[in-house]
Amino acid sequence: MTSADFRFVAPPLKVTGAVGSPVNPLALK
Repeated sequence: MTSADFRFVAPPLKVTGAVGSPVNPLALK
């Protein structure tokens, strides 16, 4: 697991390949 290995979850909007989201993004390590 690298330092860049994390998941961006921004419910309820889920966009594939999106770095930013209008909803508060949650970085889960």
